[in-house]
Amino acid sequence: MEEIPGLPLDHFDKSLSIYALGWTVNLQKSLTNIYRSLKPDEVLVLSWEHPIHSVVEYTEDELKFRCSYVKEGIEKHESWRNTPIVMHNRKASTILNYKKPQTLKLLN
Repeated sequence: MEEIPGLPLDHFDKSLSIYALGWTVNLQKSLTNIYRSLKPDEVLVLSWEHPIHSVVEYTEDELKFRCSYVKEGIEKHESWRNTPIVMHNRKASTILNYKKPQTLKLLN
């Protein structure tokens, strides 16, 4: 998602991300690419599980935090089909408060 060669600038009316942004390694670069490809004043619609979901676990009839919600960073998990799983824990505010970059204008 960080490297999408040939992505047109100011081209799309809407951008939709369903469970994708949570997997990006470089959130800022991915969001910058998305916003640059959107026409001015258009929107990104995204879905992802709330980040608190990944730090809470249910054990012995109670919910417990297994780590801090406010600590962002990389978390490695057991591999799935011999593929390592690396999650990038981010607070909801990190994604929602991202500052949309100034739209690039192509000069003729």
